[in-house]
Amino acid sequence: MHEGNSGSNILRGPAATTLDAGLSKTFAIREPYALDFRFEIFNTLNHPLLGLPSASIASNGNSGPASITSVISLPRILQVAMKFHF
Repeated sequence: MHEGNSGSNILRGPAATTLDAGLSKTFAIREPYALDFRFEIFNTLNHPLLGLPSASIASNGNSGPASITSVISLPRILQVAMKFHF
């Protein structure tokens, strides 16, 4: 196996950032009872997280441009939950 003479970490991928948000509220019904309400949003801005480029460095120096062919993130997801305390 040929190791080559390229340094480590010379190929970089796109940045991976995401924003999640949530709201919650507890409603007191009577003394021993309460109701929790939660609303959560995952990937709030619906920003795609791109996969790593599929590039290889050819030994003859004729390597083509790197191309990104995958998306690793899920679309925006909304979630609602309720919990009853007794």
